[in-house]
Amino acid sequence: MPEGASARQFKRRAEIIDAAAQTFADLGYNASSTQNIAEVLNLRQASLYYYFSTKQDALREVCLIGVQGFVETLEEICASDRDWADKVRAGIRHHLLPLREKRAYVKVFQRDRHHVTGPGRKQVGAVTRHYEGLWQKLIEDGRINRRFDSRLDARTATLAILGMCNAASAWLDPEKPGEIERVAEQFAVIVLCGILADSGPEKRD
Repeated sequence: MPEGASARQFKRRAEIIDAAAQTFADLGYNASSTQNIAEVLNLRQASLYYYFSTKQDALREVCLIGVQGFVETLEEICASDRDWADKVRAGIRHHLLPLREKRAYVKVFQRDRHHVTGPGRKQVGAVTRHYEGLWQKLIEDGRINRRFDSRLDARTATLAILGMCNAASAWLDPEKPGEIERVAEQFAVIVLCGILADSGPEKRD
């Protein structure tokens, strides 16, 4: 948006990006058009170009929003003084929570981010790798500090955790009260029973 844009314009832009996220989530990126996005808000198609130049720009923005919340929250968790196991538990829970408020963004990021091209592809890729790196360091630090199994490969564990959490978006019902929290706790039990060192409290129990 142009420099000096008003609060009303920023709000309108957020509404348009929300509409783009929902359109891409419902129809898929390839099957969507800027006209589809405009129809959600009862706008003229030409009005969208004040806020983003192309459908590709809208996808890049949706994907960045879809992953940025994960990064910021996990950074806070990793920097906290929680026990390593509690960090993993909190990380899993906060990976699933956006399915409640930002489900369309998460769906588009998981399914359609490979459609982002040009500089936007590098930008989305960098944020994604940073998020994976945070998880990997969390696991590796727990292993070094003998909280997690010494045989653990941090990269493999990271991809397993994220794969499990991402797959939940296909079947988890975020509208059901307490369901995200229940599934997150079950995932944490599965993960921690597999990675904790033998002396960990969960394994002793």
